[in-house]
Amino acid sequence: MSAARALLGLLVLLAPLAGQDRKVSVTRQLWDGPTLYTWSVAGGGVEARGPGNPKVQGTPRPVVHDLPAGQRLLSVVGGEAWTVALEGEPRQPVIRRSADWKRWERLGEIPLPEARIRGLFPLRDDRFLVLQGITPFLKEGRASFLAILRLHEGRFQVEALVDPGVDLAAALPKGVDPAAWEPTPRPGYDEAFWEVATNYLEVVGGQPCLCMASLGKVAFFSPERGYLKKVVTLYPAVDELLPKGGRVAWPLLLMRPLPSGGLMVAARSEDAVRSARRIFPDAKAVDGSPEASEEARLEAQRQAQERVRAQVWESFPEVLWYTLDPEESTFRSAAPPPGLPEKLRSLDAFRDFDFRTDPKGHLVAGGLGPGGA
Repeated sequence: MSAARALLGLLVLLAPLAGQDRKVSVTRQLWDGPTLYTWSVAGGGVEARGPGNPKVQGTPRPVVHDLPAGQRLLSVVGGEAWTVALEGEPRQPVIRRSADWKRWERLGEIPLPEARIRGLFPLRDDRFLVLQGITPFLKEGRASFLAILRLHEGRFQVEALVDPGVDLAAALPKGVDPAAWEPTPRPGYDEAFWEVATNYLEVVGGQPCLCMASLGKVAFFSPERGYLKKVVTLYPAVDELLPKGGRVAWPLLLMRPLPSGGLMVAARSEDAVRSARRIFPDAKAVDGSPEASEEARLEAQRQAQERVRAQVWESFPEVLWYTLDPEESTFRSAAPPPGLPEKLRSLDAFRDFDFRTDPKGHLVAGGLGPGGA
């Protein structure tokens, strides 16, 4: 394993311990027309609720679609479901689609061994907007976790990299062979780099989007061509602080799609974003005794950081609610949905915090359990 890849692996391991408090929910949702799809990244079936479902006392019953073994759902667009599975030797991502959740058409493979594909949106002319996790796509001395791939004779090839609206990777160092380059985060953007590396491509209002919670940004892409259309920013001050070495509490906590084509967003206050990690800096590395194992040192570090996170939530408990309409390109302040909090007064309250959209477009507390739908 190369040093760069080992560093990225360590970032993936340690980043959840930092003071940013990313809200990790296993629940994913999207609207495809009038049908709401809900599923768990931990496995299980895909729940579909829409007007075409059988009804009981006038209310559509949920239909649960089971995926073939090894396949993970990436998106549902225009009535077609898209999945990925690692297959072959060496294992490579294989993309399939189905219009009825029963017959699955094998479209082709992405010739990148062990690549973690975390999002796909079909574009025009056999092209696809694809999000690769853990390591970015490379092309012509540039790096991006997003790319447009073209399907040709059963293989997906990188046609162009897609700009998510902010440079996350450091530039190719002088004298380094682009073919041997393993990108690292741009200074000040290590957490954003890690976040996108472990993120998912979402579908909102029929168009692909990427939520960058660490930056308080949501990027929207063309559903026909895949290029970046716009980036909507909640707190512009983040763009000023990070390049100067500042640390911020992650602005966006959690968001869910609305049937109108927008998003309901739970966020931190701007005061918390700017001040929390200055007042309560990340816990310093714990050396431990020479005899301590790496696991023991990591556990000591985790416990130290947990104490910092608890202090942050006790001091900055406010949760602000916004709606985001892609066409308006702005976050609009909203009242807290019934049954959802205005404050999270402890780390445990934050851990328990989750919500999802119901078939009527209302927000309800809680997500899916580990077993999925």
